[in-house]
Amino acid sequence: MTSQPAPKYDRDQWRACGQVRPRAATSWTGFLTTEVARWAFALPFAVFGLFHFTNASTMVGAVPVAGGIFWVYFTGAALIAASIGILTRKLGSWAAFGLAALLLTFILFVHVPELGNPKTQQMAVIGLLKDLALIGGALAWAGLLKVNCCATESQGKPQVTVDDDSGT
Repeated sequence: MTSQPAPKYDRDQWRACGQVRPRAATSWTGFLTTEVARWAFALPFAVFGLFHFTNASTMVGAVPVAGGIFWVYFTGAALIAASIGILTRKLGSWAAFGLAALLLTFILFVHVPELGNPKTQQMAVIGLLKDLALIGGALAWAGLLKVNCCATESQGKPQVTVDDDSGT
């Protein structure tokens, strides 16, 4: 069986799939905005996940529900799994959606309850806004890591045609 090149799609088909045609990623800016950005986003979550295992006893006090140590370890494992998924692109979209959901639980169960305490209110707002921004990043990566419905796969990587014109 011979490998066939990816078919060329017009802009309307790409837009119908909810995708934006990618620009050429052969330049240093393409590398910076894909590979470096993916590592810069995902790697800190792996480090935070490791901290949950190495400093679990000190983190237990921040858990607002019963079963504190379990939730510290669970959160650490979830952070590491999300990071690995995003970095390896194996189930990367699902990993990014899971990370967004985890961050949403931090907002709802950690930061929002702290808004009522004048002593912790300022830090709660900072944490809430930080996690909200990270949710935006995770959702963006979820979309970027999703295999385009208009692309064909060859050796595990989507094959897409690149439109180098400046039109949208």
